Amino acid sequence: MTHPTTCDLPVEIPHATLLFVDVQNFCAVRNGGEYKGMTPADFEAKHGYFFRQMEVSVVPNMQRLQAGCRKAGIEVMYTLILNLTKDGRDRSLD
Repeated sequence: MTHPTTCDLPVEIPHATLLFVDVQNFCAVRNGGEYKGMTPADFEAKHGYFFRQMEVSVVPNMQRLQAGCRKAGIEVMYTLILNLTKDGRDRSLD
């Protein structure tokens, strides 16, 4: 007996949710808390490419996806992965 994969199943709008995980100001905006105190040169050397991609591609695509889901009546939710220890040992395996 073969079972369908999730790719084979139709999206049921009333039961669908778009979930964004861990898109936080702390690490997803140039002046987020993670980057405070960095010189512009250090920031560019270490994170410039990442933020150019975020600003030019990632965030605009997220916004289009959000708008499309909302227009279709699909709920949009946000969550974050949080740990309180520096090594993450309190983070769930899920």
